[in-house]
Amino acid sequence: MFTRLVALLLILSCISGSAEPVEPDQSSWSASVVCALRAAASLHPDPKVRNPDYLARNLCGLPFELRDYESIRAAVTRAPEEYAGYFYVNARTHYIDDALNRAARDGATQVVILGAGFDSRAYRFASKYPRLRFFEVDLPATQSRKKELVRLALGAVPDYVRFVPVDFNSQTLESELPAFGFDSHARTLFILEGVTMYIERSGTEATLAFVRSRSASRSRIVFDYMTREARESADRRPFGMEVAAKALAEHGEPLVTGWTQGELAALVRSTGLRMNSDLSSEELGELYLRNARGDLDGRVLGGNRIVEAETP
Repeated sequence: MFTRLVALLLILSCISGSAEPVEPDQSSWSASVVCALRAAASLHPDPKVRNPDYLARNLCGLPFELRDYESIRAAVTRAPEEYAGYFYVNARTHYIDDALNRAARDGATQVVILGAGFDSRAYRFASKYPRLRFFEVDLPATQSRKKELVRLALGAVPDYVRFVPVDFNSQTLESELPAFGFDSHARTLFILEGVTMYIERSGTEATLAFVRSRSASRSRIVFDYMTREARESADRRPFGMEVAAKALAEHGEPLVTGWTQGELAALVRSTGLRMNSDLSSEELGELYLRNARGDLDGRVLGGNRIVEAETP
């Protein structure tokens, strides 16, 4: 059986992202959690649904051991609602990887990962798209730990990755990103993964406004969000969300903000962006979790949606 630590990470992770309330001098716990979920799914024997993050096991912020996939799968099968986040994170990874591929093919030369945590895309996509520059934005302590892990995994921190330390209590993207070489005239992909549900609405609004005002035409942002029903309707929460909300609250990382589709679409329009897509977590599952036999690999955590929007 895989270690108790991995089991704990999987159970408590649910939809955890990398922008939870973290003290400035501490690295992100839930960034490590999501990394562990990706690492577990990267062992899937079916390449059709296997998580593409083959570096995850080397980059997670907490030490853990992964053994055989059968043991992992047995735990997931015994408690599908508790492990619904495992399937959501797997589908979300596939989707955002595809969004990066599309952006690179369409001329993007920069990728800005907001709340980067232990994201590995800068290192996984480097050889495929050598002209891409990556900017990883996060708290200084999380980045310090990330650099240590990158050095251990790769031997050195690549020079095409710019680490942008930002404490959003006192700093802004406008003030920090340009100092690290961000070019507002270049076509850019912004990734905001597992973040919006942990911050106030004003934070999401400010991020979209920055994308619109400080990036070139046809720049894009991909981000996921929690529905208002999942956030507020305790008696009608989607599959797995009640377990998720309780676990996150107990860990000191409460879910803060939910949106209706209409509210989110209105926000995107109000900032001058164009909505390309808005998919439910169930739709993500259909797209990415059908195995070689055509069966759904598992039921994803409900109550989440993912958006891709673009500057005109």
